[in-house]
This record gives sequence, C-alpha cells and structure tokens, in this order.
Amino acid sequence: MVDVSENALIVEATGSEDKIDSLIRLLEPFGILELLKSGLVAMDRGSKIIK
Repeated sequence: MVDVSENALIVEATGSEDKIDSLIRLLEPFGILELLKSGLVAMDRGSKIIK
C-alpha cells in the first residue's frame, strides 16, 4: 500500500507480468479507477551504479 483513505487506496506492485496480471484480476471486483503499468525498470541494489 502506498496510500489509503476511507474510499480509495493506491497499490504499488512489482513482479513478473503474470503476477501483476493476476493481481489486477483479483482487484477488478473492487473497482479499478486508474491503472498505470510502467513496464521493465532496471535498478541495482546497494551502492552500485548502473552504467
């Protein structure tokens, strides 16, 4: 959960496309008002810098 209020919430999810699609299917009955899929993002962990 990124943000939550009495009548709305923002969810951030990472994972394979299949897992994201499964999450979307599970949330659809609750009503999805907006959806953003950014695609592949690469970030290294720790103090390393991607060159």
